[in-house]
Amino acid sequence: MDEKEIMSYEEFNKILEDSVKELKKRYYEDTEKAERNIVFEKIKNRLYENLTLFKDNMDNTFKKIKEYEYGFTLYGDPYQKYQEIDNLKSNYVRSLDINSKIVISLEIAKIYSGMEDWKNSIAILEKALQDNIHEELRIEVKARLFRELGFYKTKLSLDSFLEYNHGLNYLQKAIQINPEDADAFAILGGRWKYIDNKKAHEYYLEAWKLDRSYAYPLVNVIFLEIALKKKIKPIKRYKKYIDLAIQKRKEQINKSEDIPWAFYDLGTLYMLLNNIELSFYYFLLGLRDSPDIWTIETTLKTLELATVVQEEIYGLKYVRVLFLLSIGFFLKKLEMENTKKWKEVKDRLTEEGFNLNLPRLENSIVITAGGISTYDSSKLQELIANLNKAFNKFNGVLISGCNNDDVERLISGFCATSINYIAYLFEPQRVEFRQILGKIVRKKPVGLDHCLEIIFQYWFEILNSTTEFNDIKMIGIEGNYINILEYYIAIAFGVPLSLIENSQGAVSEFLIDTFWKNFVESKYIKK
Repeated sequence: MDEKEIMSYEEFNKILEDSVKELKKRYYEDTEKAERNIVFEKIKNRLYENLTLFKDNMDNTFKKIKEYEYGFTLYGDPYQKYQEIDNLKSNYVRSLDINSKIVISLEIAKIYSGMEDWKNSIAILEKALQDNIHEELRIEVKARLFRELGFYKTKLSLDSFLEYNHGLNYLQKAIQINPEDADAFAILGGRWKYIDNKKAHEYYLEAWKLDRSYAYPLVNVIFLEIALKKKIKPIKRYKKYIDLAIQKRKEQINKSEDIPWAFYDLGTLYMLLNNIELSFYYFLLGLRDSPDIWTIETTLKTLELATVVQEEIYGLKYVRVLFLLSIGFFLKKLEMENTKKWKEVKDRLTEEGFNLNLPRLENSIVITAGGISTYDSSKLQELIANLNKAFNKFNGVLISGCNNDDVERLISGFCATSINYIAYLFEPQRVEFRQILGKIVRKKPVGLDHCLEIIFQYWFEILNSTTEFNDIKMIGIEGNYINILEYYIAIAFGVPLSLIENSQGAVSEFLIDTFWKNFVESKYIKK
């Protein structure tokens, strides 16, 4: 190879980063999946051609590409998925039982659907119909064939009335074959939701009657009844079944089944039981594990069916704000701040009462979350000295809020520095601060919800900043339940969290939680 054709590693990395940025933008445009695959294949081929020039860096670069590919595929690494498909096709050829062959076809179609490749999913299942294989199938396999084909057709053909109706007919056929197919009834409910809520409610109700522990139709039955009747009485009527659905969803989570939907259902069900702590806990797990914006939006749309009685369902407003912020940070991470969806999210958050209190933030942002109530004078001075040292050359903004007393003690240590510190505090508690400490933003408390108001306020300001997503961090220092909630939110939004060494309270509790402890960027920062 001509020496002039060999790029430097830095040049290759530049091509890699530029290609990935192009992939991010093109992948999420409203184009057909086939077009997305073409874009993906072109960029992937370009990257792989360049890899041959860097034998010494092959392992590291290949790993990097695999990480990017993983992020752009709905439910996993595409190469792994295609390998699974090849293995299933081999099993299909070897299988002699027609029912086994169709089950294998259904599994292949499911993998394609996980990558939003509805056309391939449909083609595989339609072949079984064209060959009249379905006439020889067991009832449950035959019903599943029609059910899943109907589901895929309605997902692909949202803009085609004729094809959409074909999908609905297949779903109806599945019910005719197996009147106890709860999934078919539930899918039909989803297809009619927002088009004809009464009809959607009928289908969801039938699905739920077939399985009283089935959380998906139960949640939709309750929220559709609330929307139709404009009352919260359905919550009380279904109370004992809510407990049953919670138990089943927890069993599924223990087996890593149906994620993130199982988390979202638990968040919703606990909210209906007025358990806001567990509700936020599971909603944040769902947001953390959501592979794409549409999964967040789908849950949000269901929750918004109850906005007619929002004041009577404790926490609903704040859950909706949480979901809107999550969508906003998803877009920010993808550098899609100039899209219609981005503007819609900001406008809706403004309608919820969140406004910019400061000039638009521009530099790196570090959030300190937690409390120092257990710190004696010497321990506090040591912490402040180390923070001053750590942030001595920091040109960005340090943010904290929620605990007025702790913020007052912590801020006092920065009096002799030029650190740009923004404290988000709440009225009516008045605290005197020297001007050098930076800006103080106050929010009036609303009952017990003032901390959530403050947390969401500073995230709203960060969302509207020009700061790049990778320049936003959080540091955890001890704290209480509210502070551990701040840690969950940061991780759910994709913001790295580091923890102060030997911290107690919320930090120690956080580190024993099997659902969260492995998502800390650095378990300890030395004091």
